[in-house]
Amino acid sequence: MRRSGVLLLATLALIIRDPSVAAQELEYPVKAAFLLNFARFTEWPPRAFESPQAPLIVCTFADNPFGETLAQTLAGERAAGHPLQARTIGTPADVRRCHMVFVPRDQTRRTREIVAARSNQSVVLIGERDGFLTAGGDINLTVDQGRVRFEINPQQPVGPGVRFSSHLLRLAKNSVQVIR
Repeated sequence: MRRSGVLLLATLALIIRDPSVAAQELEYPVKAAFLLNFARFTEWPPRAFESPQAPLIVCTFADNPFGETLAQTLAGERAAGHPLQARTIGTPADVRRCHMVFVPRDQTRRTREIVAARSNQSVVLIGERDGFLTAGGDINLTVDQGRVRFEINPQQPVGPGVRFSSHLLRLAKNSVQVIR
């Protein structure tokens, strides 16, 4: 609860200072919150973890646009009984060490490589550009008029044994206000 209060105060300070800067500075904290909730509303098979206590690993591919925000957002959080952990990976082969992989927009040229590397692995791929789903990604985050939105292709085969909750599927294409 304390972390939420600090985030709210920081958000208000940004909005008061300059709304256009606030939207840019809030984009990745909001996206980090989305990743946290994607982890909570996705089910992985037990074999995707080394043990029942093993962490659920949320990776960022190559360039990490979150800075420390993603690690701070995930710190102390759990999903399906697993502690959440943020990592940055550098090669498509590293995708196999993750449960979720965020592909920043400047790395989307490597999407097909990343999709191929995840073959037969229980890994959810999340991107942030138009066409990410048709390139083989699972969830796409976009910003439209100051709102972060997400889309999921429910027909897209996610890794084996991975399932999105019906609640997550219903919320797809809905949005969260970044600034007013």
